[in-house]
Amino acid sequence: MTMWIMDIASANSHLGIPPRSAHLFVQEIVGNKVFVHSGGVFGGSVIPAAFQPVTRAVVHEVRKKSRGAADMYVDDLHGCCRLKDMQREVEMARVIIEDLLGEGKAVNDEKTKTGQVIVFIGWEFNLLTQKVLLARKKLMKAMLCVFSVDLEELVTLKE
Repeated sequence: MTMWIMDIASANSHLGIPPRSAHLFVQEIVGNKVFVHSGGVFGGSVIPAAFQPVTRAVVHEVRKKSRGAADMYVDDLHGCCRLKDMQREVEMARVIIEDLLGEGKAVNDEKTKTGQVIVFIGWEFNLLTQKVLLARKKLMKAMLCVFSVDLEELVTLKE
């Protein structure tokens, strides 16, 4: 078995927000103030929900043709399949995304990865140990926030 991940490039550019829906992109912040998202902020806004039509379409088509399993979190497609099917699965997913969103720049090739150990949305998925762990990079950021450790101390903790 092996896993693969693929990222839709510039996902927010694939959204068309009608003016009548603009009020849905207002987010309350501190001090009784609001923030209006003028672009696709995927981390802390309603953009993941707004992206669902794209997510559902991609997942539906990939699952119909896949020999393995596939799912998607917002703009990140991921799958698991037999090693001998991996290249076919990745190419099939790419073709589907490009058919739906446009050829050429729909997939961020730098973020397409395959293997038995994959870091995906901040988690390390390991087929060899059958464990899911917080990814090292995310763990280091969490330690900085929680413990207020400076970078030199963090390097020492890392080893």
